[in-house]
Amino acid sequence: MNEYNLESLLSVFIDLNKDEVNEDNIIDWVNQYAEISKPDFLMIMNVKSLSPVVYFKNYNLEFSENSTDYIQDILDGMEPSQKQKIISADSKVVDFAYENYIEPLKCTYYLRFNTSLIPNKKSSFIRSVTVLSRCEDDKPHFILSCIDDVTNLNGTHEETQVDIKNYVDGKNVLSDDLKTLKKELDNIFEPKIILTKRERQILKLISEGYTSSQIANSLNISIATVNTHRQNLIRKNNVTNTAALLNII
Repeated sequence: MNEYNLESLLSVFIDLNKDEVNEDNIIDWVNQYAEISKPDFLMIMNVKSLSPVVYFKNYNLEFSENSTDYIQDILDGMEPSQKQKIISADSKVVDFAYENYIEPLKCTYYLRFNTSLIPNKKSSFIRSVTVLSRCEDDKPHFILSCIDDVTNLNGTHEETQVDIKNYVDGKNVLSDDLKTLKKELDNIFEPKIILTKRERQILKLISEGYTSSQIANSLNISIATVNTHRQNLIRKNNVTNTAALLNII
């Protein structure tokens, strides 16, 4: 396992703040950052350019022998439905970054996803995206994106997950706008629960305060059947009890 020196890593960001980030100094900084943070894959983008990828390097990710386009391979290995959700989430983050001021090197957008870089070999990755600098109009300029293979840490997860970290004086502080963005991103990846007609009926009555006995009388079914449906609803929604179930409907 790689050894990480948090103090050294933070010093890289501090040193970078001393000078404006541009095409002349960004590669040197990237090499210094990579030596400390040890990402598996790293990419720098200039979002103001028609050819946004300024630099990328694969350190540890394992691709097919005939791979010629690493970035495209990462996309092609995703499940189509997952890819579409990621595109939607990324678009929302881009819109937010253009409409709101994000202080460079403070806020990072994380995405955990699955893809197959080698056919029939699904792996789990974490991608981080950070604004390195902004233009004179305060729009994002240079973007740092890193990808790490975390399959050996926690295996693969079917659900794509997102997170946002915004560090102020060493503490993660999310503004109300960032909290709203995080909630909107979570909604994109929230699994769609498929309920039967009967489960929907029972769920509606539960939300209206009906007891199991009252639900049974209303629907002309046994209390045991109602309780079975309750347990199925709890299981499908991945909660622990009916009270938690009511919090998400």
